Amino acid sequence: MRGRSMRAAAGAAGTLLALALAGAAQAARIEGAGERYRFEPGDRVLFQTRLAACPVGEYAEGVEVPHGAYECARFQDRIWIRPLEGRTVMYVRLPEPLPPEFSLEFPVWAARDGCAYTEFRLHAPRFLEEIERDPYARGRNALLGGVVGCDGAAFGAQRTPGEVRFDVGQTRLEPERVHRIAVQVRRGQVRFFVDGRRVAHRPFRPQAPIAALSFWFHRRASTATSYADAPVLVGDIRIAAYSRPEPRPEAEKDLMRELGAVETPEGVKVTLSEAILFDLGRWDLKPGARQTLEKLARLARLRKGTVRVEGHTDDVGPERFNQVLSELRAHVVALELARLGVDPKRLRPKGFGETRPVAPNDSDANRARNRRVEVILAR
Repeated sequence: MRGRSMRAAAGAAGTLLALALAGAAQAARIEGAGERYRFEPGDRVLFQTRLAACPVGEYAEGVEVPHGAYECARFQDRIWIRPLEGRTVMYVRLPEPLPPEFSLEFPVWAARDGCAYTEFRLHAPRFLEEIERDPYARGRNALLGGVVGCDGAAFGAQRTPGEVRFDVGQTRLEPERVHRIAVQVRRGQVRFFVDGRRVAHRPFRPQAPIAALSFWFHRRASTATSYADAPVLVGDIRIAAYSRPEPRPEAEKDLMRELGAVETPEGVKVTLSEAILFDLGRWDLKPGARQTLEKLARLARLRKGTVRVEGHTDDVGPERFNQVLSELRAHVVALELARLGVDPKRLRPKGFGETRPVAPNDSDANRARNRRVEVILAR
């Protein structure tokens, strides 16, 4: 009885594969830089505030205030830079012009009352000549920056010094929560991050050196509450260079390394153990298998040849049962790859049962090695 149900299931799997694969690719999840790349700070510090050492009510070392006022203040068991009035301008004169590859990061907290916000900018040297005498110079001679407030964030960059438009990476933020803002300049690109997620990037090869960082504080709506009591708070600022240049990404090599793929005369082979994909004796995918299969689908989409999906078992149980189980598993994996965007016409699912062991079936460990699905991506 069990044999008949297994054969029926295998036949159903083949029919399902033939009928469903054509439209399955549309169900694949979109993945881009925001989903894959995370902020990595520079390793050689060029400037860093140490607010933990700043007494409450005092100024932070290296942070000038040509217009308005600020102080170090304690909030949520941390020391922050707290502007005491709207339109306050702060700036940092960097000890040296920034190198071609660097990172900037700082946390912010923005009050809901009045919807406080801050604008930050990295400037060319001329900014330092103008800011002490002219408060409107805060927006000039900028090369990149952003606005961060109670309701969201946006960013911008340009090659020549001027007034930067914050027109990329619009991101909604929750008010009165700590959010981490970061900027990374590498390989001729500037990348903007919010809470570790990349929200925008664009080409960036500035035509002037970067010599200063500035902040300007304001609010979007009038309120009876003073700015000092409903401000934007800025935490420790860190600017760092990278000791090594960033290598250009190679998608295929990255995925092969993550999947443990190996080059063979037949093509790239990925071996997926039963423990990753299935429970013992079953052919429905585990919930956790999708992440691995998503990577495999991305790797398959980088190639053009056939995709052989081959199921294998150990020798425990009837030989016919193992044969059908291997076929079912191969078809289920193939179907999932199609759903994840692999062209169904390239897929070749097949089961080999217990006939192709990679180890003697003489121990639990060896039998576990034999229970697998191999995917071969032809050259």
